[in-house]
Amino acid sequence: MGHSVSQCLETEDGDALLELVLGDGGQGPDEIGDALQAASVADSNVDEFTALNYATQLFHNAITLNGCARWILPALFGLNLRLFRCAAEADDGLVASGQKPRCLEEAARTMNKAFSVCATDRFNPIQASRKWGAYYMCNMLFRTYFRLKQINLAANLIRSLKSVDLPALEEYPIAHVVTYRYYMGVLAFYDEQYKRAQEELTFALQNFPPLTTPTRIHNHNLLLVHLIPVNLLSGRIPASNILQPHHPQLVEMYTDLIAAIGSGRLGDFDALLDEKQNELIRRGVFLTMERCRISSYTYGFDEKYGTGGSFLIRNKTTRLDLNDILLGARVAGCDDVSMDQIECLAANLIDKVSVFV
Repeated sequence: MGHSVSQCLETEDGDALLELVLGDGGQGPDEIGDALQAASVADSNVDEFTALNYATQLFHNAITLNGCARWILPALFGLNLRLFRCAAEADDGLVASGQKPRCLEEAARTMNKAFSVCATDRFNPIQASRKWGAYYMCNMLFRTYFRLKQINLAANLIRSLKSVDLPALEEYPIAHVVTYRYYMGVLAFYDEQYKRAQEELTFALQNFPPLTTPTRIHNHNLLLVHLIPVNLLSGRIPASNILQPHHPQLVEMYTDLIAAIGSGRLGDFDALLDEKQNELIRRGVFLTMERCRISSYTYGFDEKYGTGGSFLIRNKTTRLDLNDILLGARVAGCDDVSMDQIECLAANLIDKVSVFV
């Protein structure tokens, strides 16, 4: 190739540098290149990670030492993504051999340095600043924390993001914005801030790129996993075609539950929730779907009472007898419901449906 990492840093040759950090580091006496070459010939995933992690740390230091500007970002992104994937593979190998995974945690500390390298650039003018990489690296760290099941660390990262002077979020590439708002939505989901979650995830869905690659389809799947429950909880029934044809697993998981909620079939909803419990728990949405039981009541009673009445509602009045609600619940399949539960339900419905106010 004829180049070294240090030469590319000196000449600001971003294209050649990206090729080097994704390969074997190139030629010439260069400590970063030597570490990348060691990674490329390592005998195990763990050894590859160790060498690659060292190369990445050296690369971050070189960026700061050389005062590199925005041109460095593609190489920075590429090397840190390579590090993430290598760490994940190394940890999978450690787990398979009965050992404790450790590589991804180390990678997270290294990637956190990359975030700082971007966010704290004080020397380059804003249009040439490394600050334009802050949200990409923030998203990489979110991805890492989620994989490690250490999402509590996201709060520190968000505080760090808010403490530095960055361009407005909407000025960043839309891919960075969509990914960031997806993670904000999921974090709000887990904090039970469902209105915020709905806003963030809806934005991500509305600005999602065409589903032309397996990676995009996978990410779209992850988005819908969390958006569908919060929509149901707020009384929005998803469009019938939103899961077709790319998400057969979500069709299997959600379609019957959505239909039961929309028609107010409480007994069917409870049975389906029990049947699909393991998959919903695995996806992290079981408790939220369980809360959608109130939506099932809402749809059932709002439809019967608000659209002209039925055999359950004998007259349109400003009052609804609790015995009518009790009868409706039993007709809908809840045979063991008590009047105490109905009184509690009525109090919740008052907050959900204007017809009961």
